[in-house]
Amino acid sequence: MAIKKIVITTILCGLFIFLSFFISKLIRKLLQEKKIESRIVKLIDNIVFYSILFIGLLVVLGYLKVNITGLLAGAGIIGLTISWALSDIMRNIIAGLLLIIMRPFKIGDRINIQGFEGMVKSISLRYTLIEKEDGEKVLIPNVNTLTNPVIIKQPKT
Repeated sequence: MAIKKIVITTILCGLFIFLSFFISKLIRKLLQEKKIESRIVKLIDNIVFYSILFIGLLVVLGYLKVNITGLLAGAGIIGLTISWALSDIMRNIIAGLLLIIMRPFKIGDRINIQGFEGMVKSISLRYTLIEKEDGEKVLIPNVNTLTNPVIIKQPKT
C-alpha cells in the first residue's frame, strides 16, 4: 500500500511540474507574439508557473490525506495582510500592466494628464514618466493615468 502511494505521489508531482512548465511556456509564447514587454511576460510567466506548482502541492497533500485547512487559512490570512499593506502599490502595478498591454499611448507621445504636459519617456509598472518642455520630469502613478483623462497630442509637423 505504501509503495502505491509513493508511486502515485511521484506521478502527481511529475504531472504538475510538467504542467507548470508547459502552460508557462505556452502563455509566454502567446504574450511574446502579442509583443508584450519582456518583463511583463516574465512576471505573468512566474505567477502562472508558481500558481500551478502550489495547486499541485495542495493536490498531493490532499491525496496523502494531510489536513491542509490550517495551511490554507494561514495562507489566506497572510495574503490578506500583504494585499492590504501593499494595496496602493498593487493598484499601480496592475494599472501599469494594463497600460503596457493596452498601450493607449507610447513612449515618445506628447500627453497631458492632471495638468502635466510633456513627452512620455517611460512606462514602468508603477509610474509613467513624462518630461515637460522645460526639462522637468514628472512621475505620474499609473493608477492616476488610468483613472483620469489623458490628452494625447499630435506631434508637431
